[in-house]
Amino acid sequence: MIHIERPSINEKKFREVHGYRTEVKEPLLHQVNNTFRSITCLDITKRIKVTFLAFGLSVHGYTLKTFISDLISGLTVAFIRLPQGLAYGALAGVPPIHGLYTELFSCVLYSLFATSRHNSVGTFAVVSLMTGAVVDSYVDVTKCGMNDTTIDTGLDLNSTFTNCVNDMKTEMVTSATMLVGIIQIVMGICQFGRLSVFLPRHVVQAFTTAAAFYVLTSQIRAMLGLTRAHVPRNMDIGGLFATWYHIFAKIKYSKVSSVVVSIICIAVLCPMKYISRTYKKQLRNFPLPGELLLVIVFTLICTFYPVWGSLGELANIGDIPQGIPTPVIPNVRYWPDIIGDVFPIAIISYTTTLSIGKLFAYKHEYTLDAMQEAFAVGISNLFGSFFRTIPSSASLSRSSLQDGSGGKTQVVSFVSAIIVVIALLAIGPYFSVIPEALLASVIAVNLRGMFMQFHELKPLWNYSKTDFFVWVFGFLAVMIFGIDLGLGIAVLALIIGVVYRKLQFQNIEIQQIGNPKTEIFRSSARYTAVNTNEFKIYRLVGALDFTSAEKLISGFCRADTIILDFAGVPYIDCIGRNALKQCLLQYDTVAICSVSDDTYTCLDLGEILEMENVEIYPTVMDALSMLNSIAASSTTSSGISNSSFSE
Repeated sequence: MIHIERPSINEKKFREVHGYRTEVKEPLLHQVNNTFRSITCLDITKRIKVTFLAFGLSVHGYTLKTFISDLISGLTVAFIRLPQGLAYGALAGVPPIHGLYTELFSCVLYSLFATSRHNSVGTFAVVSLMTGAVVDSYVDVTKCGMNDTTIDTGLDLNSTFTNCVNDMKTEMVTSATMLVGIIQIVMGICQFGRLSVFLPRHVVQAFTTAAAFYVLTSQIRAMLGLTRAHVPRNMDIGGLFATWYHIFAKIKYSKVSSVVVSIICIAVLCPMKYISRTYKKQLRNFPLPGELLLVIVFTLICTFYPVWGSLGELANIGDIPQGIPTPVIPNVRYWPDIIGDVFPIAIISYTTTLSIGKLFAYKHEYTLDAMQEAFAVGISNLFGSFFRTIPSSASLSRSSLQDGSGGKTQVVSFVSAIIVVIALLAIGPYFSVIPEALLASVIAVNLRGMFMQFHELKPLWNYSKTDFFVWVFGFLAVMIFGIDLGLGIAVLALIIGVVYRKLQFQNIEIQQIGNPKTEIFRSSARYTAVNTNEFKIYRLVGALDFTSAEKLISGFCRADTIILDFAGVPYIDCIGRNALKQCLLQYDTVAICSVSDDTYTCLDLGEILEMENVEIYPTVMDALSMLNSIAASSTTSSGISNSSFSE
């Protein structure tokens, strides 16, 4: 039984009794000056320590048992890194070997500076697709001697021309990767992580789901054995549908051998993925390495049987150099042209890495530094570009595998990197015979997780219709307008959704629930056990601004006395204040309750506190008690004076 006894009191008296102190706001220049002066050497030392000793801090107290878990997880992740690295390297429009370089250098560099213990950074489908679009948009292959006849017929190109094109694409991608890294480091310095609220989970899901259709569409071409001359990459408005038009128009040029390989790969991968998911516990979180198995099998087959009889010769991924690449300085002359296309890549790479890192940090109860994550992924791209990497990002599927297979720290990444190094040094050239259709099939099958995000729509509809429509609108925007413009439209839809919620200003009539002495007030339309009294009580929910002023004026019933609960009013602008003042003139007595300090200041500046018919109270119960007392005393007097009202 809760029992509270205290005298009824108005807001003015309450502030006097309890010693309210008015906040003194400093001038803006003084605030900026004090902010910089508050940054001590200790803060700078702490930031340097977090930046350059992040890996050491994450493995503090490392044990042999933890190392064994990381070793097993690292070997497991490596089996996925090898085929995915090759596949996503090709998706980025460069020779597939650059995907393996990314799985090595970006992975290691990120792990040295990251605060996330479970993010698995490397190639990522959406980032690779966006990178490939930049390559196709800005690399002029005609400089290598390509003529219109070759473009129209799609004839096989000689090795000289192919090497020239690959060199140009590699130069473009390494330049873009360096620029992505610089942008991300600047994001970290500018605390861009705080702005990641504009890319919440449902917006990212809508974007990645739509982007998955672009990735799948780009791989259908390779699975059918069609060339870029047959089906050019199109990321413009309506480009997705134009690409499908080209696929159907040129399907007669499909290679039977590529189609057969695609069917075999999908027939092998889908059941193995299903078994790995269904019997995850029995397999002890160790997935069946279907991708690696296919790579090994087809490498052996295509080495000895490059031509499949009447099916013809398989289109393979081409020459793969052996060994670790020598460092090169990226060419920055592309930056003025590509910065507009590269900026969205940097944002998606960082926000994806940060959101995945937060997911596992929350799960395992450790702290993630958003600023440091920007530095880590930025450094991995900046310095990785010297080793011909493509833009990198964390992958949810790979990170989930790392966590599910027992990974505890970023030592997992070093273990998997060692396997990638062995592959580059020992068996890299043997991968040159791998069919393009195989890598395309690997990418297509691994898109399942993105397409499964459609299942989020039902709970989203049940929880928030606004978020549901933001998801759908963002998805359709990316599908129709392309990845870059579509992402901007999706964020705009989110902002419109937020504004729409802010416009939902409500005036809810409330009454006491149960005992007349209770301080619990609820909607009289929702509850039957209400204690009705002679005063109209309204609870205002939402900002009182220009968007709600008209609704405010027409929202109250006509009465002599009215009580307004302002507990749900975060702020009042000048238009809302004027509308409120005009509205209050209609009543003989107005009691405003539960105002915040900022709202009280707004009312004071608007001269509402000086109105003779208005009084401010700490709670609704105070107002109700005082008004009841005044009403009782009014039976022996001719009216209510202003002095008695403020007692």
